Amino acid sequence: MPSAETLERFVARVAANAHVEAVEEFYTENSSMRENQGEPRVGRDAHIANERRFLARLKSLTSKCVRPIFVNGDLVVIR
Repeated sequence: MPSAETLERFVARVAANAHVEAVEEFYTENSSMRENQGEPRVGRDAHIANERRFLARLKSLTSKCVRPIFVNGDLVVIR
């Protein structure tokens, strides 16, 4: 399970709009992510590529964590 400190550092990176850097720093090589109703995306490199594609389409982005953060063992949900 990630520590509360690790989760807070991750949230801070994303809130600073360092999205790709947060993925590079905090995601594991075999991490898995799923968008609503989508198929799982597996692997840090796939997540990085997806973030870059997404961000390239935007003029700007502001990120904010909507708490609480849900943690159950190795599963974490951040809105």
